[in-house]
Amino acid sequence: MPVVEIPGSPAALERLKFEYADFRIGDDCGQRGPRVFEEFPKAMYRAGRDAKHQIDILGMEVAGDSDEEAKLFGKGLRHRQEDALALAEANEREIAKLAANRAHHDRTLSEHAQAEARAYEESVPEHVAEIPETPIKRRGRPKKIATA
Repeated sequence: MPVVEIPGSPAALERLKFEYADFRIGDDCGQRGPRVFEEFPKAMYRAGRDAKHQIDILGMEVAGDSDEEAKLFGKGLRHRQEDALALAEANEREIAKLAANRAHHDRTLSEHAQAEARAYEESVPEHVAEIPETPIKRRGRPKKIATA
């Protein structure tokens, strides 16, 4: 049996509050008001390799304001799923280029440098595209700093 609501009744006003986000109480007996653009909240997507080793959308987060949007953007999240997938593919291409470059230059390293690189690779659980430079401690007295 259908339910009949009287326009302007408390039940109709309460239902319209939840049905329309831009509902204005008291205007035209509960009619909805003009549509207003609201920038936030925004959905942002993260892409990467899934369990099947395919590039796919891994998750979604919601940005509530512009500061949170900037933080999520810095972490690699994007507004559109296509942009997130493109970013993940570009990141993987860049890692592949760095790894190929390192493999090419590893042939010219000395035995000591190759042993140092192998030791660093074994200490890190993931693939390493670049080995951080080890500072060389210089011998002798430190330079004097001239004071005026």
